[in-house]
Order: sequence, then C-alpha cells, then structure tokens
Amino acid sequence: MYFPESDHLFTGVDYKTGKISWKLPTPGRIREFQIVNNHIIIASIDLYGIMAIHAHTGKILYELPLHSDKNCQVDFAPRPIGFDETYFYVANFNCSLISAYEISSGKKIWSKTESASALYNFTVAGKYIFLGYNLHNNDNLSGEIMLLEAHTGKLLYRQFALFDIFTDPVPYGNKIYYHTYDYRLQELDVENKTERTLFTFGKSNDFGGNQIYRQDHFLFLQDIQYNILKIDLHTFKKEIFDKGHKGMLGVYKIKDKINLIY
Repeated sequence: MYFPESDHLFTGVDYKTGKISWKLPTPGRIREFQIVNNHIIIASIDLYGIMAIHAHTGKILYELPLHSDKNCQVDFAPRPIGFDETYFYVANFNCSLISAYEISSGKKIWSKTESASALYNFTVAGKYIFLGYNLHNNDNLSGEIMLLEAHTGKLLYRQFALFDIFTDPVPYGNKIYYHTYDYRLQELDVENKTERTLFTFGKSNDFGGNQIYRQDHFLFLQDIQYNILKIDLHTFKKEIFDKGHKGMLGVYKIKDKINLIY
C-alpha cells in the first residue's frame, strides 16, 4: 500500500505483514499517483512536478520538474495521469494540453499545446487517448473532446462539447462514455469516430459532479436526488438500482452480486 503520510513524506507498507517497507521525503504534497508496470509509481507533486519512484524500494528513478512561463503558471491542481505498457500520459503539465513520457526513462515522446487556461481530463483506452476540456470566458462556457493516437499524439477526432472535467470518462470495449455540463451522457465510438447522446437529464435529476462507475456491461451513476441509476450497455435500459442518502464512492462485485460503496 502506498500513501502520502504528510505533505512531505510518502510511505510504502507491506499489507501482508503491516510493516513499513520504506519512507520517502518529498519536496511537496503528492496529490495524484499511479502505479505503472507493477513496480513504478508516477507521482504528481504540488509546485514541484512529476517524480518516478520504485514501488519496491522507494528509490527515486527520475524527476520531471515543473516550469512556468508567460503562457502558464505553476499551481496546486492535481495533474491527471494515465498509462499503457510503454508510456505514461499527463495533462495540465508544463504548459501542455497533454504529454507522453517513456515509463522506463522519463523521456518525453510527444506533447500537445492548446489553451493554457483550460482544464482537462482524459482516459487511456487501448491505442487511443480520449481527452476533454472546458474553458470559462467571462460568463460563457466552451469546450471540446478529442481523440488522439496514444503513441504518436496524432489528432484523430475533435468535436465541440461542454465536457464535464470533474466526471472521469469511462471506456468500455470500443466506446467511451462521458458527461457534459448540458446534462447529457454521451457515447463515442472510437473506431468509427461517431458519437451519440444516450440520455439527456435535467437540472433536477442530473449527476454532474459525481463519478460514473462501470461493472461488467453496466454503468452506475448517482443523481442529485441520491438515486443510483444502472444503465445496461447492451440494451441501453436505465433503472433505479438503489436509493441512497450518501454519496456513492464505488462499485464492486463478489460472487455475482453487485455491491455499492458509500
């Protein structure tokens, strides 16, 4: 198990024995991290940058410092991280929309730059990266979704969308499901580069700000009335699965029974 013990200490614990494996002093708070290739931790550190840590020993493998210029500023925002077998990808980092780095060395492979003031979120789906952003301009909200080739950064598809950056997009098969600020659940077919609206919600029954969780071929989401909605991705039927009074934090399955985490 790995966790930031404080703003300046990152800790690895052997969960079988409960003993501390290592402690690593850090130059700031780790706000986001992922374990890639089963043994490398890619961590985003406030006001510092990216650090690669060996998960078994706590040794620092390489560092990618933050820098600011006239086009962007260093901030406290967590930087979304995704990965595949070869590269890891990070958004909102060093004036880039999204960048790809080699996991083993930290070498930059490619990067794309768009509006420095926009906010981004993305997911890695096989050989693709699905990315969305939104941009506030006075009282107006605008945004786009993009589909990139993961290993080259080549732009394959882009479309206007009021993309909700706080709800993580969810891949399933060759489809990506995402939420928009105009109360829609969208489906993007990454192979055919087509999309459609699955459901349109409203102010009173939207799920904005909550996450979409997938279990098997079902999506689970919680609306603002605390209803847990279950959507079948084979039939696209929607039903109320549960009525809760707390926020849903996850979905898991044991012995063919689906359980919710509150």
